[in-house]
Amino acid sequence: MTIKTTKNRITYDGNGATIVFDFPFKFESDTDLRVFTRASDGTETEKVLNTDFIVSGGSGSTGAVTMAQAPTSDEKLTIFREPPITQETALPEGGPFPSKTVEGTLDRLTTICQRLQDQLDRTVRLSETSDPADLINIEALLAAIAAAVAAIDVFNDNYLGPKDSDPTVDNSGNPLEAGDIYFNTVTNTIRVYNGSAWNDITSTTTPPDGSVTDQSISATLDSTQKETFRNRIGAIDTTGVVGNRQIFTNSGTFSKSTLPTTATHVIAHVWGAGGGGGGGNATTNNELRGPGGGGGGYSTKRIAVTALGTTETVTIGGGGGGGSSGTPGSSGATGGSSSFGGHCSATGGNGGAFAGGPGAIGGLGGVGSGGDLNLRGGGGGIGSYAVGTPVGTNVFGVGGDAAGAGGAGGRRNVGEVGEFPGGAGSGANHTNGSFAGAGAGGLVIIEW
Repeated sequence: MTIKTTKNRITYDGNGATIVFDFPFKFESDTDLRVFTRASDGTETEKVLNTDFIVSGGSGSTGAVTMAQAPTSDEKLTIFREPPITQETALPEGGPFPSKTVEGTLDRLTTICQRLQDQLDRTVRLSETSDPADLINIEALLAAIAAAVAAIDVFNDNYLGPKDSDPTVDNSGNPLEAGDIYFNTVTNTIRVYNGSAWNDITSTTTPPDGSVTDQSISATLDSTQKETFRNRIGAIDTTGVVGNRQIFTNSGTFSKSTLPTTATHVIAHVWGAGGGGGGGNATTNNELRGPGGGGGGYSTKRIAVTALGTTETVTIGGGGGGGSSGTPGSSGATGGSSSFGGHCSATGGNGGAFAGGPGAIGGLGGVGSGGDLNLRGGGGGIGSYAVGTPVGTNVFGVGGDAAGAGGAGGRRNVGEVGEFPGGAGSGANHTNGSFAGAGAGGLVIIEW
């Protein structure tokens, strides 16, 4: 036979009924084929020849696989050719030239090469000009990213983020634990779970360094609930430290003397502030609603204690103000940048542009820098423009979400403020004198 195509595999979507699947590549033996199903959750199962499927065709031709059970609509079926890497043809010395035998041997080598190329195409490879020594740096980078992702996962399970009602499970779908906390976007309060119910934590005093202190625990929690909270996130002292972390909602100073003598590293989480939504405009039979602002960026970094200064300046970006509608109106302001010393930082999202014309552009999300993991915030939605649209139609540019499990952008109504931390404001209504939503402020958390 001749092999004029490089096609070596084929994938079908299951439908719960079809059991016969043709394939367009030539093969010699039934055992040269492998068959897999892949479920929607990513689970792969290799099928067994003459148990789960039978093969027709072969001996140099194409063929078909007949399944004992039809793949379901949640499954994909993949068939590919993988001949054994052996050479069993012996040519007699001095005999006539066996052209058919030689051609068959070359065909077999070609199918082996195609399978090897298929495997190479499914691997991660260096570029043609890269030095293999770069793999050392890649391994270090991957290890740092894995450590940062693990830290984010732990933080994300303790702080459940902004929500509009009391959650019943944590962000991984696991049961709640005493000491879990979240920010309620309806009442604008931080709530703590005491093991059976949620309770508000209301801030009564902001310390000079801008961090959270013992006075942040509401008097509505009894002594048992306070103890439960402290056992979850650690003891609270007058320096503004909450257990093994310090939370900055205002600019301040982090002191290395805060750390226990056993600490070897800190992990910094930095969110930039959200941008304000853009102002809208109105002309006869036209509606120009403002676009949303961009969400704040996010950066996280694992830092050796030996790399910290005696003190580190913590900067918290303020949320960008919302633009106003009018003739002319104004764009939303850019959110402020947040940073932890010179180690890592995150810029605020850009403000949404004034809707002076059709399709005003939403603000670009801020971006993290200097960290082991740096993410960009969500971009703001574009402003609406519709000729002859009835006044009062509720279409507007939504605010972008902050990166790194930060706050959501305003999206329910025109002129809605972004959620903390780093969520962007939504665009303003077209009516002159209307205001767009402001972006939420930034946040810095230091853990050890």
